[in-house]
Amino acid sequence: MPPACDVVLSELLCQRLLKHPLSSSPTLGYVFGHISKRGIQCVGCAVQNDGVVRSFGYSVVGVFCLSGSLSDNEVYELCHPLVLKYQQEGAMGSNLEVAVILHTDTSKTAVSTQLVSLEADCPMEPKSVTVVPDVHTGTCTVRARASLMMPFEMDPDPKFLQQNLEVAASRIKRRLVADVLSFQLDGNGVLMRRNSPEKGLSDLFDQSGDGSKQRRLKNSQRILSFAVLVQCTGEAAVDACGKSCTPVIHYQRRTFKSCSVVLPLDVVATVGVEDPVPDIVDLLAQELVNQVDQLVCCIARSSKGDSICSAQPFHYWPAECGHWVTVVYPDGISQENLLPCRRELHRLLLLPEDRPHFRKSNVYAFPDDLASEPYLRNVHVGLNPPAGCEVRLVFGQYRYRHYQQDRMDDNGWGCAYRSLQTIISWFQLQGHTERATPTHREIQQILVDIGDKPSSFVGSKQWIGSQEVGFVLNRLLGVECRTMFVSSGAELPTKSRELMAHFEKHGTPVMIGGGMLAHTIIGIAFDSKTGESHYLVLDPHYTGGEDLSAVQNKGWCGWKGANFWDQNSFYNLCLPQRPVVI
Repeated sequence: MPPACDVVLSELLCQRLLKHPLSSSPTLGYVFGHISKRGIQCVGCAVQNDGVVRSFGYSVVGVFCLSGSLSDNEVYELCHPLVLKYQQEGAMGSNLEVAVILHTDTSKTAVSTQLVSLEADCPMEPKSVTVVPDVHTGTCTVRARASLMMPFEMDPDPKFLQQNLEVAASRIKRRLVADVLSFQLDGNGVLMRRNSPEKGLSDLFDQSGDGSKQRRLKNSQRILSFAVLVQCTGEAAVDACGKSCTPVIHYQRRTFKSCSVVLPLDVVATVGVEDPVPDIVDLLAQELVNQVDQLVCCIARSSKGDSICSAQPFHYWPAECGHWVTVVYPDGISQENLLPCRRELHRLLLLPEDRPHFRKSNVYAFPDDLASEPYLRNVHVGLNPPAGCEVRLVFGQYRYRHYQQDRMDDNGWGCAYRSLQTIISWFQLQGHTERATPTHREIQQILVDIGDKPSSFVGSKQWIGSQEVGFVLNRLLGVECRTMFVSSGAELPTKSRELMAHFEKHGTPVMIGGGMLAHTIIGIAFDSKTGESHYLVLDPHYTGGEDLSAVQNKGWCGWKGANFWDQNSFYNLCLPQRPVVI
């Protein structure tokens, strides 16, 4: 029997397990993560569903059970067959000797942890169980992309089309075995393959001689992109095709319609920087094979008659999960028609149905994606709040909108317009709307259309305030807003509890107008001992370029004390209410 080991649990994983409501029957599922020097690291979980291909970039390391009143022995008897099932399917990591069993009950106070040997039928206690806020220390994300053409025989009958697609997919998957795959690092010629002499990713960069890349390995957000190369000649390539004899040509004369579809393979996985290269290659190869199955399943399900629907993968990093989730969606299908799919994803991942996580606009923005964007995102990241305070921040992503963007000279009058555009970007990036960001003139036209302003307002340089911001959000996006009034800047700290509750429940940016200026509040820090409040302020009056260091170092985004506000001017705050949708 293998010895007991340490178990490290993600804090987010524990929160999801503990917050999920219990049903009359036990809820079972699998726990995924990776093995490190710290032990078995449990990163996330998903409800058991044989019809769903696992695509989280991790190996299965155990199972979980949510039940009302089962004892530890009853939980073990229920979970052990599921552990064996995943082991037989090859879902467990190759170097895993014991699996984790996580269990919560009606007490809802903690997650109990057991170990089960994959060789013997008996439970064990782990050496230690640690809950940590960040299980990604010492890891990085590897991303692998390829575009493969898949020819197949067309058939209007869905049953036969499914069979033909599966036959074509099997030919593709035979080429995606680890022994014939190489992964070329974007930007240089460094190759990662199963027989590479390097021991881990750090050695791979030592061999490349790229010091800047080595420094990147030390950053907290490490994403390494690779292109997938498939070996076409040699003994390994022949073996991968399943043909070790002289080529045989099978000629069949008949009439049929041949079609081809592009499979845009794009997989991500989280690996340890010191993980052996062969293990990383094996994991990526398995993820590629899984994604072929996902794409083919989606294509078959969405195609009608002679019309073949293409599909593509989307990567997400839900804040409540803290790990990758890759979803394959068909092309040309509206968000409304994808609602059942999103609802099922929320159920599988134990996520509440109160906000979007898997709309196409929620997709994770990789560095290459951000490089082509004209605006900075989340410029507050990296700014430390005052010590000893309770902190609430904006939820998710936003774009920093400020003076003189879009070749628009609005210096001196457009600050509230820019704050409104920042708020609208939040609703866009959280998946609440696909509406384009309105220009100043379009904002003015909306206010004229609803009767708030005269027609002469369009094209003017007149200011708007928090009430007008609320009117536009309601008309353009259907968002309800709550207005908060304070008679002076000195009174604003008395509203700290309300602002904290707003960020806790809604998480939307807050527009504040007063003293002839407008700002955006994206966080609050409150010291309950002293009663002092600090505000994370996004200043739209910035007129420089998209330079993050300038924005942060010169205070255009930063924590401000209560004396930042004009002590003698009244202020109105527009608090957008987040719609409860998925």
